[in-house]
Amino acid sequence: IILDERPIVRLFPSSPEAEAALVQRLAHGNASKASASVAAAATGQSLTQSSVLDLVKPPSDVSKECHSKFRAMVRVGLSFIVADDSTPQRSEETWNRLSKLYHPPIDAASDNEDADTSHLILQDEKDLVLLSRQATKYIQQHLEPTERDAHFWDRTQKTMLIWACNSFEGGRIYDRISRINHSCDPNAVVVSSSLVPHPNRSGRGGDDDDDSNNSQKVVAAAPIAKGEAITISYLGLLLYADKVTRKSRLREDKYFDCQCSRCNDSIDQAGRVPCPTCHPRLPQQVLDEDVQYDDDQTVHYCSIHQGCINCNSSINDDKLRSIIKSVSSKVAMYLESYKKGNGNLTKKEGSNSSSAAQKRSGQKDKDNHLDDDNDDDQILEEYVSLASSTMGDKHWTTNLLLLLHVDQRLSSISQAMLTTQEPPEMEDIAEIIDSVERICRFINGIGLKLHMGHVLSDVIIGVSRMLVSLGDEKSQKYGAEWVNRIDGEYMKHFESEGRQKVVEVLKNAWKKHSNNKSDDNSNSKKRARKG
Repeated sequence: IILDERPIVRLFPSSPEAEAALVQRLAHGNASKASASVAAAATGQSLTQSSVLDLVKPPSDVSKECHSKFRAMVRVGLSFIVADDSTPQRSEETWNRLSKLYHPPIDAASDNEDADTSHLILQDEKDLVLLSRQATKYIQQHLEPTERDAHFWDRTQKTMLIWACNSFEGGRIYDRISRINHSCDPNAVVVSSSLVPHPNRSGRGGDDDDDSNNSQKVVAAAPIAKGEAITISYLGLLLYADKVTRKSRLREDKYFDCQCSRCNDSIDQAGRVPCPTCHPRLPQQVLDEDVQYDDDQTVHYCSIHQGCINCNSSINDDKLRSIIKSVSSKVAMYLESYKKGNGNLTKKEGSNSSSAAQKRSGQKDKDNHLDDDNDDDQILEEYVSLASSTMGDKHWTTNLLLLLHVDQRLSSISQAMLTTQEPPEMEDIAEIIDSVERICRFINGIGLKLHMGHVLSDVIIGVSRMLVSLGDEKSQKYGAEWVNRIDGEYMKHFESEGRQKVVEVLKNAWKKHSNNKSDDNSNSKKRARKG
């Protein structure tokens, strides 16, 4: 454990009651036309059942793709104002700590911008500053008249910017954890302190001291030399994506151009597709079935930035390049939507993720039939088929979608086992094992410092449970082999005691057969002596 810390502040409501307080504050502002529009948004539902995000109606000068982020900024600003009104002294202390964290200057998008430093500020940051200005103006128009000076509103706007650049999920901002730099090959991870209680927890301070879920710890995930920078990932599951996708997401979400060692490496293992020269594509740029699955691992690969090892050719076809870019973009948006709707497979990676992603998840791709209101499972299967048939076995889109698909299938099988008390079908088990083997091969092939357990522990334990449920010694030994892949240092440092006990049970389930054999042999000898 490198660091264990409670947040300075949590800028999202931490409970339904806190959310209701923000809703009441916004909906019962002054009697202006602006406030009336907020109240109208709540028509047909109780205010206590609404959220601020439901009530905020972005003005016409906010572009549609920024609506979700605008709403989130308004909620952040309201949270800051409510805290300032209720505990002004504590709010001042909080601000003194918050203000030390990085944020673009609030005049970055104005005519008064400092010419000497303007070239250092990304356009995305200037757009962020403009959006925070619009959100601040919106709050001013919808709250009851108060004696608040320009300094207060500047502070409110800065809080929105600090949140956008430094927050973890739930709007949590930390003194030191929020300062840790990103790397696409991190040597540390951020995890909830509730996994392994810290012996010196008391006296950490911070807001919501009674909520242990607020506290997080930074844990070394690889050997770190003296003087070496500690780095974490801000990317969540997209840590395993290709260079173009990672850099684009970081620029859009965190407003910097990543120059880590992995981004500067000419080899991009996550972005490889079957070489179009060695393996000519079928019509519509679809891969032959033997090529897309690569069961015998004989397919030759290349990427947009790296030539084929076999023939040295690269991807020069504009149509194929366009397809790769389009599929990668669609899958990145889908993964964000999946995370928001179904839970986070990457909770152990400590993604420093503000709600910039909310902007993407609200977008609609009108040209893609996969975005229709179909069954979630069917949509995921179609995405897996799309990625596999165009990107092949080694590409990140295929493998991350396959991971989500396996996770869903394991969940369904687990529910069915509880209901029927019957083991799963052998065909289902074989398909899932084949998929997880492919994903393991992909994750290990990228060569990150992180153990694969950080992203695969859930599905590996799920596979082991399936095998152990079959009841025979051979299957249970195979189940033990699977959990052995994540047992050891990973389980010891990154999983809860409860999960460690589950793994121990799965590892030792087969031994009951040996014990039964020993008992049978012993009983046979006793009967022989009696005879």
